[in-house]
Amino acid sequence: MRENGWVFISHSHKDVDSVRKIRNYLESLGLEPLLFYLKCLSDEDEIDDLIKREINAREWFIYMDSPNARASKWVKKEREIIESHPDKKVFIIDLNQDYESQKAIIDHIARQIKVYISYVCKDKRIFQSIREKLLNYDMQVWSDEELPSGEDLRKCIHWMINNTTHNGFVLVLLSEHSANSQFVKAEIELTKRQQGKIIPIYIGHPVVSKEIAEMIGDLQGYPISEDPTEDELELLVGNILKNVVTI
Repeated sequence: MRENGWVFISHSHKDVDSVRKIRNYLESLGLEPLLFYLKCLSDEDEIDDLIKREINAREWFIYMDSPNARASKWVKKEREIIESHPDKKVFIIDLNQDYESQKAIIDHIARQIKVYISYVCKDKRIFQSIREKLLNYDMQVWSDEELPSGEDLRKCIHWMINNTTHNGFVLVLLSEHSANSQFVKAEIELTKRQQGKIIPIYIGHPVVSKEIAEMIGDLQGYPISEDPTEDELELLVGNILKNVVTI
């Protein structure tokens, strides 16, 4: 099932009605918006420390631009902290824009955050390593890893792929175990029927079946060893994040 998908929302509380619409749309896509309105705290140092720790822990940010936000000392402070981390993913929504334009930006963000991982059981160890690294970047990861017992596996997987192809992308782990898998082939076919984005990950040096090779075509993929180091996993996720920016 899905995990993560946190998005930090930097905004002025004076724009709460407009911001609430953005929050609701993010939630409708299955994402987890984080908004701070700290009436319970009066100690500015405590507020500053709390916001700083939360920003340091997050990867995805939306700045709600408005005259109120530009006048807010707290929004200014949030932006300064965020901008001190150049690797953070930051997007700007103009609250004076029409709602459809705002939704288009959110759709673009969701397509970079949400990912389904297609793999076979024999690759579970490397799947878990890649998943954990993606979760560290607040990616929302979908897989069959935690499906409740008794659920219709095929139906659930089809639903997850449909969801991520419309609002995300699909990673396909290709190895000596999965390179000829009918299960993986079926997931690739479903993704392509939905016109979803596929990123192949080549584990070791798999000899991919002709059918799967034809479906993958010249899609940009990335290699990784069968027993990857932390540096390899970090590089892989960095490449994935650069790739999905073009979605």
